[in-house]
Amino acid sequence: MNRLSILLIIAGYAGAAEVPTLVWSDEFDTPGAPDPAKWGYEVGRIRNKEEQFYTKDRRENARVEDGHLILEARKEDWGKAAYTSASLTTSETFPFQYGRVEVRAKIPTGRGLWPAIWLLGSNIQAAGWPTCGEIDIMENVGFDPDILHATIHTKAFNHGLNNHKGAKFELAKPWADFHSYALDWHPDRLDIWVDEQKTFTYANDGTGTASWPFDLKMYLILNVAVGGSWGGAKGVDAAVFPQRMVEQEITDQRAIRGPGEYRNGVGLHDQLPGLRRWLRTDIHPLSSRFGAAFVGQDMSDGVQVAPCTDQWFAVLFDCQQQVAHGPSL
Repeated sequence: MNRLSILLIIAGYAGAAEVPTLVWSDEFDTPGAPDPAKWGYEVGRIRNKEEQFYTKDRRENARVEDGHLILEARKEDWGKAAYTSASLTTSETFPFQYGRVEVRAKIPTGRGLWPAIWLLGSNIQAAGWPTCGEIDIMENVGFDPDILHATIHTKAFNHGLNNHKGAKFELAKPWADFHSYALDWHPDRLDIWVDEQKTFTYANDGTGTASWPFDLKMYLILNVAVGGSWGGAKGVDAAVFPQRMVEQEITDQRAIRGPGEYRNGVGLHDQLPGLRRWLRTDIHPLSSRFGAAFVGQDMSDGVQVAPCTDQWFAVLFDCQQQVAHGPSL
């Protein structure tokens, strides 16, 4: 079954010493619905002439099961829609500004599928799209299965004007294995990664919000769309359903070294200013599945270790705020 893995950690800086501190996390150790304190739902037929109905709090489409988060697209009638699916969002629970987002995923595949990992500006209700800004960390359409897309949309650059900015990255059978999709969000640029390779950079040109609306809070969206203006351009193969994105424990040993040293393991890139200056201990395997040590406080031999469970679900944010004064996340 195709799977999605996300490690969700918010790291901020506490005090003048700029010691990174864990300020947000989510462990999927309670079967049932995704934690409503962390995640909300998009509901209905939302955008892009897609064929699915996004349901709310329906276990067939979104659930935590055996330590996994499952998003499932299904072929079934739901009102006037022929498919159901789920779209989870942090719009009401955790909008944030700047940092690092990293998702390790094994994406679904099949003609008509359109999985996405992306961010929208929290001011979308007031400003509208595309003025609010959109950052697509990863999109894939099933009729072009080996191509991954990283894209930004702004008032000045968007697909409505046919001048959106982005890059395509070819990866053989991305649905066949887990890969890391990451965004480094800085005040002066956006860097998007697939595994070890930076695939796209978008720079702040300094001309204003029409081209750079990314100085305001945004929120994360995880969804599996069916059909639509792009995903359904070559039809939908009903025989491939159901299709799932399922969270997987991260089994790699990982480390972030000191200044100038490249990190060990998969996914945490050397583009983490500040955080990697303070982490001086490996993330240790605590079980045969996955365990990790995360920063707590600066110590003479490194950092205080806070182990996570073997069902740890994560996106990594290397946030730029001073937590001692309250994180502006």
